[in-house]
Amino acid sequence: MAAGFDAVGSLIEQSKFRAAIAEAMRVSTLANQYVAEQAPWAVIKDDRERAGTILFVALRCVDSLKVLLTPFLPFTCQTLHELLGYDGYVAGPLEFREVTEDDGRTHEILTGDYAGWVGRWEPSQLPAGQQLREPRPLFTKLDAAEVLARELGE
Repeated sequence: MAAGFDAVGSLIEQSKFRAAIAEAMRVSTLANQYVAEQAPWAVIKDDRERAGTILFVALRCVDSLKVLLTPFLPFTCQTLHELLGYDGYVAGPLEFREVTEDDGRTHEILTGDYAGWVGRWEPSQLPAGQQLREPRPLFTKLDAAEVLARELGE
């Protein structure tokens, strides 16, 4: 996971945002493969402790992915941060602010109070036994007909 932070961080610093999100998604695929290969749903039948370890590693992966994806999905990652039992802002509160350049042009930026952020660009430090909060969906499922109607301008 640490190598993912190095790679994604380096790509963001180089303003290679598509490559950075692709690398974060590659890391998420590795985490998903780990869970699929370890199959905690099957292991639990014979070895409850091992299944717990697999799930804990998976939660630490999710916690790390939350940080890797925060530059791209700040609001969703904040929700995930809270669901994982943390307080404070992983990167926020965020706000849109209009700024004026020296030449008089204006544009909106996404910014925030950086000093109050609790998130760190490092792999998860999720402690064993952390109390998780009541789960809820991170995304709303879109109705395909509604999406198509919007695309067609109806």
